[in-house]
Amino acid sequence: DAAYTDYAYELVTAVSYDKNTNKWVSLEGWPIKVEDVISEPIIGDVNGDSYPDVLVSLSGNKILAFDHKGDLIQGFPKYTDPEESGVWLILDDIDNDKDVDLIASSRWRREKKVYIWDLKTSYDKSTMDWPMYQHDPQHTGCYYCNAPHPIPITPQSKVVNKENQDI
Repeated sequence: DAAYTDYAYELVTAVSYDKNTNKWVSLEGWPIKVEDVISEPIIGDVNGDSYPDVLVSLSGNKILAFDHKGDLIQGFPKYTDPEESGVWLILDDIDNDKDVDLIASSRWRREKKVYIWDLKTSYDKSTMDWPMYQHDPQHTGCYYCNAPHPIPITPQSKVVNKENQDI
């Protein structure tokens, strides 16, 4: 198995339109420089302030989250197994407890692992701007798509629960 490496930069802009100058201006605290980012950034409110936060996985086993001001969010970094070489990130409420869950899964390890943190911040789907790789489970990469997704999501796991919807 050869590991795929994407050397392209991921770009998240934090700008505001200044009506007085008719120009886009960077928000205070941005841009920020983070070394060794290995995952595509995901965006959603994880600290409960109703502003979008940016999360990234670093080479190694560290996950960072930055608030709308560019500051590291309290409770971060999160850490995975020291042998990880980066993880995929997802924001959701997988246990339906109305809290944000941060899900991370191995990217390149032969033995895949899944990590879940219950962030104890109220989950509101409308504040999850880009909660996973390419935006949605179908990986459309489309932010303003309102059309329903016709393709059902099929688990890619040996463990499948088709009976109990309460899990």
